[in-house]
Amino acid sequence: MGFFEPLIFGVLSSGLGQVGRARAGSDAAAARIAFENFKAGIAPDREHDLRMARTRWLERHDAVASFTCGLAAMPADVNPEPDPWGERKVEPVPVTVAVLPSEFVFLREGIADQDDELIVEMGRFPRDALLELSLLDVGGQPVVAPAGDVFEPPATCELVVRWRTADGGADDDTFVFRSISVADEAAQRFRRNSIWV
Repeated sequence: MGFFEPLIFGVLSSGLGQVGRARAGSDAAAARIAFENFKAGIAPDREHDLRMARTRWLERHDAVASFTCGLAAMPADVNPEPDPWGERKVEPVPVTVAVLPSEFVFLREGIADQDDELIVEMGRFPRDALLELSLLDVGGQPVVAPAGDVFEPPATCELVVRWRTADGGADDDTFVFRSISVADEAAQRFRRNSIWV
């Protein structure tokens, strides 16, 4: 089962907003902005630090794009023990997908008490290994994204990403969104950035 915990809708009820793109930043620009903020008495906040860490990670790994991929379930414990009854507590974490020249990489924000890094790599798979993308409602039934710019009431849905593993098998992960159209946009970005063989 993928890189994340099995999904439980009740736990992952919040979603992410709009889909972002990789930003090409530079250390010179970051230094200039930091200096201007320092002169103005503005202290960097965690959100700023996360944006800069994500930008540097993307640059360091030659990412060609990135996009948000909803929420995934992570164990709430730092060192989870085996959980044969499925009672392990999980927390929703926002996931970003980095599109590298040959791989998709799942990234999450670091948790202050658990991680040394602000950006943590959760897993990766080759861009030519994508098998299937499914949009499902809470009951596990397939859903169709709206045809255009129409009013869309909030509707929690899942995006299931399935890929071929190195041993010829298949693996998948599930991500939760509050909007079908945002989940569909993430699916479209997977399709556009896949290498079809």
